[in-house]
Amino acid sequence: MGPDICPEVLLSKMDGQYYTDLYLTGKYDWKNVVAFLHAGVKCVKMNDYMSLPAENMKEFFDTLFRFKVKFVWIVTDNYEESWLFSAQKTFNDAGITAEYVSYKERYCPEVIVTSGNEKIRIIGNTFVDGPEFMPDSDDSDYEEEYDEFEYDEFY
Repeated sequence: MGPDICPEVLLSKMDGQYYTDLYLTGKYDWKNVVAFLHAGVKCVKMNDYMSLPAENMKEFFDTLFRFKVKFVWIVTDNYEESWLFSAQKTFNDAGITAEYVSYKERYCPEVIVTSGNEKIRIIGNTFVDGPEFMPDSDDSDYEEEYDEFEYDEFY
């Protein structure tokens, strides 16, 4: 994404919205994410830089929930941990169960939202270094632990 990309024009050139995963990179606004959502999107991963002002957080997370996105991963350069707390508050204020979870220090913290049989996982990027930079760690140890971290239950 970039300032020269117009989501409406790009969408008009596509042969329908059949994708289930949405990955955004570059510099973009939260409204660009919303523009590409449709009923079949299960996973949204946001990279690089996403503009998400505090006054728009509630609308952003409400929209993700309304589209029943199962897995949201925010790994933007400008990510702030307050985004997860805002997501949790948005859902809890609406009477929807949202629990803040942090499994291990190596994994990103997340909010798990549950409403009836619907479950949404929102993960935020808060760690800076990969396993190769962590003391007393090697990649094989990391891969083994990472395999235990189940994503399939949300698809």
